Amino acid sequence: MMESVTPDRPKHSHAMLAPDIETSCLIVGAGPAGLGPLVAAATSDKLQALLKAGITIVEAGLVAGCGEIGRYAISSDSAAEAFLDALSGTEYPQLVRLKDHHLAAAIRGRIGQAIPLKQAAQFLQLVGESICGMVKESRRGHVFMQHRVLYTRRTNDGGWITTVRDEQQGTLRQIRSKSVIVATGAEQPLSRLYSEEVAGQALLPKYAGKVLQSGYALTAGGLRQIRRELAAKSDPRVAIVGGSASAGAVAKALLNDKTRIPFGSNGVTIVHRRPLRIFYPSAADALSDGYTDFEPQDICPVSGRVYRLAGFRLESRELMMRVLRVGGRDVEPRVRLQQVVPENTAETAKILDDAHIIVAAMGYRPRALTVLDAFGNRIALQCDTDDMVPMVGGSSNVLSASGRAIMGLYGVGLASGFVPRGRFGGEPSFKGQANSLWLWQHDIGEQIATAVLHDATAMNVSNRSVVPSSYVEVPREQQEGVA
Repeated sequence: MMESVTPDRPKHSHAMLAPDIETSCLIVGAGPAGLGPLVAAATSDKLQALLKAGITIVEAGLVAGCGEIGRYAISSDSAAEAFLDALSGTEYPQLVRLKDHHLAAAIRGRIGQAIPLKQAAQFLQLVGESICGMVKESRRGHVFMQHRVLYTRRTNDGGWITTVRDEQQGTLRQIRSKSVIVATGAEQPLSRLYSEEVAGQALLPKYAGKVLQSGYALTAGGLRQIRRELAAKSDPRVAIVGGSASAGAVAKALLNDKTRIPFGSNGVTIVHRRPLRIFYPSAADALSDGYTDFEPQDICPVSGRVYRLAGFRLESRELMMRVLRVGGRDVEPRVRLQQVVPENTAETAKILDDAHIIVAAMGYRPRALTVLDAFGNRIALQCDTDDMVPMVGGSSNVLSASGRAIMGLYGVGLASGFVPRGRFGGEPSFKGQANSLWLWQHDIGEQIATAVLHDATAMNVSNRSVVPSSYVEVPREQQEGVA
């Protein structure tokens, strides 16, 4: 039976109700992904139209623009210029003036290189504050910081009513919008460590007490804990489970001179299922380096890049190239690779048994918003599971449990599961999660901004009536418009 709540007013009768807000688009989450469509619109002719239609931003935190990026004690896997690109191609003075900021100058000095994520977060906060300032200055704009969205409900006319709580005052308000952008971030569910098997057995509860999630391991506190727990070990051993960018980042962080962990030969083992891939600007660059582990389907048809989405980049890339002995580089003896196959299950299990610490870098799942139909029944979403399935389809619409796109409801950000195809580029062979600030602020953001404007225009012109049987979905043949 579907869960049901009161459709018109939330079950918080003790709380005060603030005045309702009417807006065209509600953005839930003011991190780099949530503001991405507005940044993308600032480089086209769409931002003024969006602001004129009405934008409301709701953010649970204290600051806008940076999300949780600043909590990580590592460098970016995007080059410095990717962060500055938000300022190019725009004529809005609120953004143009940031080009002369000292943070922009510092980032500009590292073109082609990684930058510390703390520095990236500071710069993204500047961009976020500028974007939010533009929204607040617009006639129909609103920004609510330290407010948390409780749920959103479909209305009879095809729009949405979203219930929001002021985290300081405890008051509730309802925001009526024609569309909603869900950018609520991601998490690493602990339940997955109990259910997903590695070498024939789940990491928990067997290895309880020595398993850390990569999201924590990559923070300053996490790295301190690892260093403290390994300090008394004469031959410290860490197993990293996963083959994504997070796994490479953990290995790089553990081997950093500042971490001061005396790893010996094979002290760090990366336990992975899929082969590890290296990014190259072109096939010619890869071949000149002696790297031949790719096929035509591994090359992006738009950019010509090899493993544009799946490949390790920047600092993690250099480490992996040493581990894989690519291009005549010195071998990194402290790291070994263990690809999990049926034939080496016992060997892999022994690696996990012998490790003093296991870092689970097994991916993220989105913090999905609670979505209700017009009767107050909860709509099951495809991402309501620990399985690595996308929250959104090719049109960036949030997908229902049946895999169909929900009209007027968009998702973006870490673990949203958008896979670039067609005009977006990306290698056809890619499987996994594509998380890219550049895509959020360009192609994906542009697609969402266009859709939001279409929703506003369509509802204004037709004032279409939607029978509140449950919710409105886009047929599957229409939702993959970018393929």
